Amino acid sequence: MTTAASPPTSFARRRDLVSIGDLDPIQAAPLGDAGGTSYGAVNAVLPYIRPNGFVVVVGIGGLGSFALQFLRLKTSATIIAVDLADKLAHARSRGAHHTVTSDPSAAATIRELTGGRGADAIIDFVGVDATLQLATDVVRPTGCINFVGTGGGTLPFRFQNPPLGVHIVATASYSMQELQDLVGLAQRGLLTSDVTTYAFQDLEEAYSALRDGRIEGRAVVAFDGDRPTP
Repeated sequence: MTTAASPPTSFARRRDLVSIGDLDPIQAAPLGDAGGTSYGAVNAVLPYIRPNGFVVVVGIGGLGSFALQFLRLKTSATIIAVDLADKLAHARSRGAHHTVTSDPSAAATIRELTGGRGADAIIDFVGVDATLQLATDVVRPTGCINFVGTGGGTLPFRFQNPPLGVHIVATASYSMQELQDLVGLAQRGLLTSDVTTYAFQDLEEAYSALRDGRIEGRAVVAFDGDRPTP
């Protein structure tokens, strides 16, 4: 709040701004949301990923598709994506080496893909009971589970489940340095933002598509009213 005697509040400080340079603003829009959150989540598990290890990403939506790309750029790990069957082709296009349908056989399939050793890290962008149980079933001892999704699930926890020494973290943010690094990757053409654009007058349609699960990636509202969907 300001008064006649006080200066107006500044809502944007120079240190809080990152230049996108010549990036298309429509493509850059998800970087400060899904992109940054995913980048922070991947960076949090990097210390646990062994050379040529295994990483499982659960949920290949707006965040998971970024995470797959970051893992390909930053690790030599074999990346296993888990989601509904109709999302798996997209997961492969964004960098997954293997895809697994999220059904009761998923844990056994992942254990087979990892040669029985388990995954070094699991990043769960869903966060329901079934996916958190999957994470505890497939993580290796001293590995890491990163609990990002807000699906309302509970991580099962008892002696040796998760295995001994497993680190459990929850990330939902990122640093300004990470955002600067992320924008730099995009400026170098190393990232793909999955966006569907809507004119401002079609905002209700965008919300409807989000509720129905018809958006692949992120919906971006373009105020000029005539931006086509890439």
